[in-house]
Amino acid sequence: MEFNRRRKIWLGAVITTIYLFWSGISIGTYNQYPGFLSFTGAALTALFLALLIGDFTSVYEFTEDIPKGSPKGVAPLAIIPGIILIFVFWMHFSSRKEAVLEKEGVIITANIVDGESTTTTRRFQSNTTYEVRVSYQPPKTRKYYFSQSINGSEFNSLYKGATIDVIYWKQDPSVSKALLSEDEIKKAFKIEDRKLEFQDIDKIFTANMTEKAILSHLNTIGYKWETQEGIFVNERQKIALKIDNESQSMVYLEKLSIGHLNGSSFESSLRNAEDGFKKSARLVGEEERISYESNHYIIFKEHKRAKQENSYNTSGTFRFPEEIVMYTIVRKNP
Repeated sequence: MEFNRRRKIWLGAVITTIYLFWSGISIGTYNQYPGFLSFTGAALTALFLALLIGDFTSVYEFTEDIPKGSPKGVAPLAIIPGIILIFVFWMHFSSRKEAVLEKEGVIITANIVDGESTTTTRRFQSNTTYEVRVSYQPPKTRKYYFSQSINGSEFNSLYKGATIDVIYWKQDPSVSKALLSEDEIKKAFKIEDRKLEFQDIDKIFTANMTEKAILSHLNTIGYKWETQEGIFVNERQKIALKIDNESQSMVYLEKLSIGHLNGSSFESSLRNAEDGFKKSARLVGEEERISYESNHYIIFKEHKRAKQENSYNTSGTFRFPEEIVMYTIVRKNP
């Protein structure tokens, strides 16, 4: 293929178009018209690529008869990379948006203002899509609205007026995303998503935290902590805490399967704690009473069988019986 001056011009047009739609258009502009701009960028690239391959002088030559054996005959193959580029541009924009939200995103409370489900039928198969409309108002600026596609379970858990979290780009608040899934929330709030360890409990006591501060502290460690009548509960992790700051004591409850009674992450952390816990055990009747003691804390462990009606889960697989392990934690020298 002879690389003449005309082909150099079309090659320059291909490179310029890809650069423009890859990084030259702002994220804010892309955010308003992602589909249109992705399609336009791909179509223009395919057009200039076809002109390059066929060595056309202009687009008007597309309507003329093509001589046999001419490179113009294979020019329509440029449609293939053009179709691929639609998805490439769209995914690249999505990754750019995710990157700025992760690096410079601001989380704010938002509201669901509307939602709809749309069912389409094709070849006797139905497909339902779900979408919600969200409003939020960053400080010292106007109210913003956007629509977002979601899955069926998320749609069924929401309602008009529901409060959710939204992350927006502080440089352009119109670039935003609703935080609905567990993974998105953990990533945005930088939650470690692990169970409690001794150092987490020690921090609650030594920092003399308020109830609000304790809840915030717990939610940086594991997802979905909440308070229920003064008790801190994480139903997802099957853990509950009752804290008495006045007496510097705490009751820590965790539901574990019988096969994992010694696998509590909290108890494992006692063995590695800097406080230097010593374990002791004694028999009271047929029950073993275990305690851990250090210079600053004493911890008593006991457990009892949790109520369980069925030993098999919904898939028919055997499920180990569960026990509730209770640690009573007392700070000796507050």
